[in-house]
Amino acid sequence: MSALPMVLMGVGTAVQVAGTAVQVAGQLQKGQAEADTAKYNSRVAQLQATQVRRASEFEIQKLKREKSQHLARQRVVTAKSGLELSGSPLEVLIDSATQFELDIAAERYNTMSQISNLQFESDYQKRLAKAAKTSSYLAAGGTLLTGLAGMYGMKSVKTPTPSTSTYTGMGSLSYGTSGYKPKSIWPF
Repeated sequence: MSALPMVLMGVGTAVQVAGTAVQVAGQLQKGQAEADTAKYNSRVAQLQATQVRRASEFEIQKLKREKSQHLARQRVVTAKSGLELSGSPLEVLIDSATQFELDIAAERYNTMSQISNLQFESDYQKRLAKAAKTSSYLAAGGTLLTGLAGMYGMKSVKTPTPSTSTYTGMGSLSYGTSGYKPKSIWPF
């Protein structure tokens, strides 16, 4: 036997090993890149939650100052007009104070809702990062096993299945290329 076929077989095996190694490395790098992206998105969601919290704290302080200033102006106007802080003027002050408190409560509720959504997004992205890494390990492992099987001449076993199934009527039934045809029950 000539040495050339043996050399070519060795080169072919080396090329197959290199190809498998490149595929495995590519799948692992892809999984790492997806995991890094998901971790980044998680961090962005956490930072956004922090920004929403700080903006809300500022907005609530602003509403409290406005409430205080508005109520002070109403008391001054009431005093300058010679009215006492009872009856309708007092009801107006109470209504204004209540409305400001409702605005503050609404701001707190909206903020907590936004923060909750951002925390959920952050947690979801963390789970995506783990799943991307796991998926890449499994894909790389499958590629490695397939490459090894190919190097040792093992072929994947395929279960024969009919390629088509057609009913042509009156008892004739054919399944793809298997050649199976039941006998017709009709006399013609």
